[in-house]
Amino acid sequence: MNSNTDPRMKVFRISVLSILMMLNFYSTMAMEVPDSLAQSTDTSYVTLDEITVSADHIRVSGSLTTISIPGTAYAKTGSALTMLPNLPGLMLSSNGIEVVGLGSPLFVLNGRELKNISELKAIKSDDVKEVKIERSPGPKYEGNTVAVVSITTKRKPNDFLYLNISNTLGYHKKIQESPDVTLKGKFGRFSTSLFYSFGHNYSKMNETYFRRINHSNYIFSINQIRRYERMNNDHQVNWSGEWQINTSNSISAFYSYNHDDEDINTSGHNVISESKDELKIRFNDTEQKNVNLHSATLLYNYTNGKTTLNVSQDFASSDNNSIYGSDESNLTSGHNYVISTLSKRKYNVYTTKIDFVTDEMPWGLWLAAGIRYAHIDSKADIKSDNPNFMSGDYRNNLTVKEDNPSAYIGLSKSFGKFMIKPGIRYQYVSRRSKNRMTNLKDSKVNQNYSSLFPWLNVTYYANQSLSAYIQYTRKMTQPNFSQLNSGIVYQDSLAYQEGNPALRTSFTESIMAGINFRHFRFSLMYMNTRNPIETILVMKNPESNTLWESATNFRRSEYVSAGLGYNNRFGKFSVYAMGYMNFIKGRLPDGKKAPADIKPSFNAQLNLSYVLNSHFSFYGNYTLQGHHNNLIFTQKTVQNFTIGANCSLLDDKLNISMQAMDIFNQAHYNNGVYSYGDVAWGTHGYNDIRRVTLTLSYTIFNKPIQIKGNTGNTEELNRIK
Repeated sequence: MNSNTDPRMKVFRISVLSILMMLNFYSTMAMEVPDSLAQSTDTSYVTLDEITVSADHIRVSGSLTTISIPGTAYAKTGSALTMLPNLPGLMLSSNGIEVVGLGSPLFVLNGRELKNISELKAIKSDDVKEVKIERSPGPKYEGNTVAVVSITTKRKPNDFLYLNISNTLGYHKKIQESPDVTLKGKFGRFSTSLFYSFGHNYSKMNETYFRRINHSNYIFSINQIRRYERMNNDHQVNWSGEWQINTSNSISAFYSYNHDDEDINTSGHNVISESKDELKIRFNDTEQKNVNLHSATLLYNYTNGKTTLNVSQDFASSDNNSIYGSDESNLTSGHNYVISTLSKRKYNVYTTKIDFVTDEMPWGLWLAAGIRYAHIDSKADIKSDNPNFMSGDYRNNLTVKEDNPSAYIGLSKSFGKFMIKPGIRYQYVSRRSKNRMTNLKDSKVNQNYSSLFPWLNVTYYANQSLSAYIQYTRKMTQPNFSQLNSGIVYQDSLAYQEGNPALRTSFTESIMAGINFRHFRFSLMYMNTRNPIETILVMKNPESNTLWESATNFRRSEYVSAGLGYNNRFGKFSVYAMGYMNFIKGRLPDGKKAPADIKPSFNAQLNLSYVLNSHFSFYGNYTLQGHHNNLIFTQKTVQNFTIGANCSLLDDKLNISMQAMDIFNQAHYNNGVYSYGDVAWGTHGYNDIRRVTLTLSYTIFNKPIQIKGNTGNTEELNRIK
């Protein structure tokens, strides 16, 4: 998406040669999480000795899909972040990496929930052991988790020292490259890893943003033809360390830092039509962003047989500062407006978790239980000198504090060919917000509520080829802090954004069922959501053409999805195909039917891979998002076809990976229309995400080392690895 290089092949050849000559100065690291954590602590629900439908590297068990990475074409694609959207069941969309048919998942790395998905840049794809995609997570996870993607890395039992460098070059109008270096090792009881990367990215998009108001006697419309350019430089540092105290106990620490400088320029002109009159406004908007993300985790792990105890303390912090400038010129009257907005946002999260898992319970029961406490402290400060609002000087300050204690318990028991897994999660939310605005009265909102989230799974295993399951889940979606902020944000002279402090949490009841027969899979899902949250544009004054954007609760929405899939392996060739037919309907806040009623959409995915030998492999990934409806939103069909090839040379020290994305130039996500009441808005655009990337990765050394002295429990440590 952000890979762009200078179109002159001369520059491209020079860049490639320079990387080959500088292999001793840069390095790409495959960050390996310490040994004890490579034993996946993600035991949200037990699999025991479940029978699975398998096609070698892809195994399906109920709603869980497990993909084994070693020996496949995906093992040499570069980083785990690059690999994931090419895997069966996952896709790349305008919202990032998603689970097909469900949306954005929670990412878990060796049992540790990731606060920032960019941490996966530090994991090399050939260091990944397996990826699990859980389409219906158990009660271990928060109520707003729609799916979980768990990544487990390989472990090395012996002492070693490793140094790797890498660079990714992109080709699309301008140069993009991302060098990184990895240093890791194991020294007796201590394991550590250090990763650094730098990225230089550029993207461009042309689109027309429109708004239309249907008055009783005329139509008012704005067509904003704009060109969007984005350039950013980012730095990332990841560190991990683990001390194996003895065969049962270990302590681990993680730290991740990400710094991102971003420059955005949007230019173009507005064509405003009112009845038979037309007005043109030229605009040039600039925005400079500076983002700093910190994430740290301290984890204690106890493992004895099939009993595991994890105690962790997490801290995550985000500082987001931006300066937004808008220069608008009325080409008819000659009036000019220059508006500057300064925004500062700070977000701190403190999380304490205790998870306990054992299958040493009476009556053959398996037990998982845990508690979680999260404290969130958020502050936002916005200053604007808009001459059309608040006498040209406006300030909004929002402070939100939130406490979220929760607890869960889950059981599992086999009855012949049946396995029953009940579970429940309790979650309490206490939210306190205070908003101060220029020339307006301060507002305070306190919200306190508790919820129960039951979970039940019943699975039937007829034999190695046939299994079926049915599952019930209750989830929730909480409004984010920007949606709650009652402050006013300037967008243009006829559009403002404001929050809704009265926004309520939405709750979803879902039933999922499926049948797995040999290489075929059929799934059916029904979801009923109460108080779904949607963003709308409304007129506060029917005589005015100024629109106000805010989030609101609809009454309900219903969603039905039916899927059919197939996966198999034919020698060196593997195929995975999945298609979903989706139906949605709902009720607007006033009780009327949503306009998207009875309009089905179709999504599909096709993954092909071929492993020629241990040196060469190839893959292709095609995704289709059909004409998509979501209550008040309709998006045109989007297609994305990506192909890639990998090569390993010099005894696997040099890995070369090339990828071409959106080769048909059909992945235009910015083609959608919203419709609510008498107002319609959206974009018609050309979002060119075509790119060709070349990744060169060279391992300078990866050798075993001898540590003097005996740890005192070497034999025991080797037995548990």
